[in-house]
Amino acid sequence: MKEINTEQFEDILKDTKPVILDFYSDECPPCESLAPK
Repeated sequence: MKEINTEQFEDILKDTKPVILDFYSDECPPCESLAPK
């Protein structure tokens, strides 16, 4: 898994390869519990 910025996100969406995206927020308790320590 890698972190991407907005520009990279736009490029990934234009690509023809399938991708899996995981969205995260610092203010999201379930996200915090799943985040790497």
